[in-house]
Amino acid sequence: MLKKWLAAVSLSVFGVAPSFSQVVINEIQPSTNTVELKNVGMTTEDVSSWWLCAVAGGANYDQISNLTVVSGDPVSLAPGELLVLSGRTLNESNDELALYVSNSFASAADIRDYIQWGQTNMGRSGVAETAGIWIAAEALPSLSAGQSFEYDGSGNALSDYIVRNA
Repeated sequence: MLKKWLAAVSLSVFGVAPSFSQVVINEIQPSTNTVELKNVGMTTEDVSSWWLCAVAGGANYDQISNLTVVSGDPVSLAPGELLVLSGRTLNESNDELALYVSNSFASAADIRDYIQWGQTNMGRSGVAETAGIWIAAEALPSLSAGQSFEYDGSGNALSDYIVRNA
């Protein structure tokens, strides 16, 4: 069920890389409305045409090329590199964020990463669950002012995210 674990197993056991991207939502900072993506794979990715999606509190869809790049290169995101984006509103108390390779937001084949906090079963959580990257009935806690969620680098469980204080 864990896509990041599956990627490592596929490569080490079978000698092939999985067909899906290995770009993940690495950090979310609602107080500054920034999202950090990280390429945890082994190939450079062009994520400029990808989308960030949230339907909690009203549909909110942003193509990465339309957001402000704080740091990094969305056209050439190399392995291990970070891409920091701003320009979308994030709610500290309850929200969600999904990363898609296209604007087919109901497609489990097109969702690459997902996170929800403060509330379960949010708008795109079912798509993420179908894709095997999140459990819809689980959510991270609400954040306090200035806090962020940071991915620890393995898995997709709630325990794989760390709450950071500003």
